[in-house]
Amino acid sequence: MDHRFRGLGVALVTPFRPATHGGVPPIDYAGLQMVIEHQINGGIDYLVVMGTTGESVTIAAEEKKQLLAYVIEVVKNRVPIVLGVGGNNTAEVVHQLETYDLSGVDGILSVSPYYNKPTQEGIYQHYKALAQASLLPIILYNVPGRTMSNMSADTTLQLRLAYTEAALATSRGDAPRAQAALQRMLALARSGGSPRQQAVALANLSDHAAKSGQPAAALKAAGQGLAALGDQ
Repeated sequence: MDHRFRGLGVALVTPFRPATHGGVPPIDYAGLQMVIEHQINGGIDYLVVMGTTGESVTIAAEEKKQLLAYVIEVVKNRVPIVLGVGGNNTAEVVHQLETYDLSGVDGILSVSPYYNKPTQEGIYQHYKALAQASLLPIILYNVPGRTMSNMSADTTLQLRLAYTEAALATSRGDAPRAQAALQRMLALARSGGSPRQQAVALANLSDHAAKSGQPAAALKAAGQGLAALGDQ
């Protein structure tokens, strides 16, 4: 388990300035700095850059690089940084992981492939390819309401046993399945399993979910850390 991702992590929004002459709205970097400082001063444990909350699917590739560089510069190692890198084109995601400058990044958040509706074996093979391409720990992001597929507890466990750095982020509506996966991993750990069989840290990425009080109750019930994103 990677202790850098314990506690509360917040997916940053990407603020924009008004577009001029009907062009593309530019990123509001001054506003982004205010958002970052507000989150850090509020006591968050890590930041997530370019999750779907951060408009990652609509930001150009060069803008993404500039945005990440700016966040790293502002944060100045005060909290860990998780970068959203995902999609339904496995080869393209692998290419991004292999070619992006990830210095200053502590982990990767990667959504389960969307639209394609992969099988459980397909989901496993997707994340296997990403894990083999990445030198950073990967947080699996399961959000069935957006992807139209649901990563099973067995697939989560299979990935955890094969790749020790994996963690899991889940949507609020999927908390029972995530808790079931966590309970199975805890059972393995308590039965004398190896460090590879330690329970996965379910990442808490949503201040909305934190305010609801549900994550705290689930965390106590699971004994390790269960939380949720706001998306259904």
